Amino acid sequence: MVGSFRRMNQIGKGSFATVYKGVHIKKRELVVAIKSVDTTKLNKKLKDNLSTEIQILRNLTHPHIVALIDCKEVPKYIHIVTEFCELGDLSSFIKKRATLADHPATAHMMKKYPNPPVGGLNEVLCRHFLKQIASALEFIHAKNYVHRDLKPQNLLLNPSPLYYQTYRPNEVPYAAAADSMVPAVGIASLPMLKVADFGFARFLPKSSLAETLCGSPLYMAPEILRYEKYDAKADLWSTGTVLHEMLVGKPPFRASNHVELLRRIEKQDDRISFGEIPISRDMKNIVRALLKKTPTERISHEKFFCDVDIAFEQEALVLYVKALALLAKSIDLAGSWWGQRHRGEIIGDSHTSRTSGNANVAAVGTKMNQIVQWVRTRFNECVEKSEFVGRKLLEAQKLLPPDHPAHPNNLPSNSTSITSAGTSVENIHLPTGITAEKLMYDRAIEMSRAAAVNELVGEDLPGCELNYTTAIRMLEAIFESEEEMLGRKPGSRKQEDDVIQGLEEEDRASVLKLIEGLRARLKALRKKIEIQSILQ
Repeated sequence: MVGSFRRMNQIGKGSFATVYKGVHIKKRELVVAIKSVDTTKLNKKLKDNLSTEIQILRNLTHPHIVALIDCKEVPKYIHIVTEFCELGDLSSFIKKRATLADHPATAHMMKKYPNPPVGGLNEVLCRHFLKQIASALEFIHAKNYVHRDLKPQNLLLNPSPLYYQTYRPNEVPYAAAADSMVPAVGIASLPMLKVADFGFARFLPKSSLAETLCGSPLYMAPEILRYEKYDAKADLWSTGTVLHEMLVGKPPFRASNHVELLRRIEKQDDRISFGEIPISRDMKNIVRALLKKTPTERISHEKFFCDVDIAFEQEALVLYVKALALLAKSIDLAGSWWGQRHRGEIIGDSHTSRTSGNANVAAVGTKMNQIVQWVRTRFNECVEKSEFVGRKLLEAQKLLPPDHPAHPNNLPSNSTSITSAGTSVENIHLPTGITAEKLMYDRAIEMSRAAAVNELVGEDLPGCELNYTTAIRMLEAIFESEEEMLGRKPGSRKQEDDVIQGLEEEDRASVLKLIEGLRARLKALRKKIEIQSILQ
């Protein structure tokens, strides 16, 4: 018995402590974690670290920080009762990426956001976890604490609150506060991340610098490895290494000791490698901004916290607006067809052709009407969603620091850009680096690469066909009109420095070449599928 909780089965063991699963004595459906520390094995420094951890946890209550529920000291032991995180730590989660589809708490997630064939986790999941890490860090740093030991092993995971509500309402983790199981940020249907293990954390005012060597070497900031004074930006470096491991499956730098690790970091000179794994440009930029070896060149806390918060909304708004444009074009094409029909332009002159033509047109007209109704429904949905996302983005931009270039006060009232959103929400401005064309291109490349890998190993060929087809459609949607896909007439060629749909002439030629290549691969794949079906 530890206070109001009963100690159950062992779930973990270390050099100085054993972790048990525990349940509330009266409400056995409420689950906790109980860490029993053998104080006879601790020296003075370790005892001080333990006391510091307990004191810090008493002062930190946040949805994305593992909460201290109770602490009992008895002869030879200190029992620490904390929130229970069923899915274990992020390190194990990444290593088990191939079996996540078999776990009932993550099976649905893997259907929606499957992991890439090689590397780490799905980028949507990485963004989700990054937002939750950032939320916890922002809270910790606002309290003038530095964690100093951020690593995947200290980031614990719970199934999503929606999973508990739907499948296991009578077996939930004990909530230390009303919002303990309510994500502050991220996607509600995905696992919930909590920062744990504050054994190396310490109080450090923003104007102060520390110089103690502590933390896990692979995730340790270079200024700590150099025995220099450091501040809370050391946690941002650790966040960058964790994000890299989530995306790629391994930390950016590995070595057998501190000296060799520092040598490798300095040798790379801020050049971060991602291998052949398809990762969006903005995620690579975030990793590189976090992994600057010089702290003063590293992204600031304010910019990091704000950029992570509004990245989803910016991309979503751009894509919704692009969808609106494509749907509007579909409606225009349908209107053009109806106009030709009423003028009799799509029916032949002879009596026979008119008779058969009328029947065909009637059938096509019915189908066209169904298509128009579907397009109108999707158009209205996109209008509503773009309005909602636009409002959320505007709210997020208003929360930016006053000197941030994207803050509404720093933008002219009539400001426009290549990526300005065409919704009724006024004064929304997006960075010119975010365009629908760029997002679609990156996603098409990612899908085509995944399809190529699966095709080479002979896995899921129907899925490869779907990925190739979707990638081609996305690349085609980048272009302004069907005329561009068919080629321009002599004399209508635009100047080389013209930019249309965010693409220069040279880039457009590359995209066209890519489309041709994908069509060839798709054709070959379909022949392969046809041969397999015959042999079977």
